[in-house]
Amino acid sequence: MNTLDCISELIELTLQTKKELQQLKSLDENTLNFRPGEKKWSVLEVIQHLTYYGDFYIPEFSKRIENTKHRIPDERIKPGLLGAYFVKVIQPVEGFKPMQTLGQFNPINSNISKKILTSFDAQLDGFLQILEASKTVNINRTRASVSIAPWMRLKLCDLLRVVIYHNQRHFIQIERVLEVEAT
Repeated sequence: MNTLDCISELIELTLQTKKELQQLKSLDENTLNFRPGEKKWSVLEVIQHLTYYGDFYIPEFSKRIENTKHRIPDERIKPGLLGAYFVKVIQPVEGFKPMQTLGQFNPINSNISKKILTSFDAQLDGFLQILEASKTVNINRTRASVSIAPWMRLKLCDLLRVVIYHNQRHFIQIERVLEVEAT
């Protein structure tokens, strides 16, 4: 895949997420805190989960882009073996199944206010800035740490896709929660 096409797709998905987030801001706290089951997350718990990742990845990506020695972008994305696997697992495809979340990233039964929506909106702006900045470096050769195993470093091209697809996957989850709440 062409590098600029990939980054453009990720920007478009992030803008779509921002648009969907704006719609959530118009909902009341009861709707946003509705949990469709004992072990299922509310909308605000989903957003809290996403902010945990943003708290890690925004500074991590920014630091790696700023400090990389690989300033000449490649024309094509060259996924790594492990990175490609993570992208495949996280990408929301028809009929995807829920995944287990590690304890430190699981917000279930948290007391979350609607203010988290504003925090996540700011994080999406941060991701948009990172995506724009990533156009100016070699995202195949620049590596960044993985949130669930910071000692592991993967290609930035893979991690950018993982994070944005992860957001997309959870916004599908939010749609499902709101569908149940509406019935």
